[in-house]
Amino acid sequence: MSNRSCSWLFSLALAALSVGCGGTSQRTLVLIPPIAEPCDTTRDPGCTPVYDSCESLKLSTLSIEVGLFHRAQTQVPCPADLGSGAANVTVSYGSGEDFYMIDASYSRNMEKQNITAGPFLESDREWRLVLR
Repeated sequence: MSNRSCSWLFSLALAALSVGCGGTSQRTLVLIPPIAEPCDTTRDPGCTPVYDSCESLKLSTLSIEVGLFHRAQTQVPCPADLGSGAANVTVSYGSGEDFYMIDASYSRNMEKQNITAGPFLESDREWRLVLR
């Protein structure tokens, strides 16, 4: 087979592999912080749990990768409202995959923290990531 034929076949193979892969999209990811001080509503119906904040988690920037084979990476600053119990951030992802995994990491006390969530479908109403 000539080099020209091999080049053409290689280009065709690459094009076939990219069929079905969508473009890059964005969606909301709900970050759930750990509960610093839980409360028992059966004993005290008016109690409100206290959640860890960015400061208590020593979290300034969160690196989030979404996808299975075509992973999109997003760097987000820690949302100020994290201490209220949940915070929304916008992440990028490559649309068109069967399902999505979320891998996140951040540094705390010079140690890397890794968190995983999923699998999620693109049609799922909400994607959530529980911080620890």
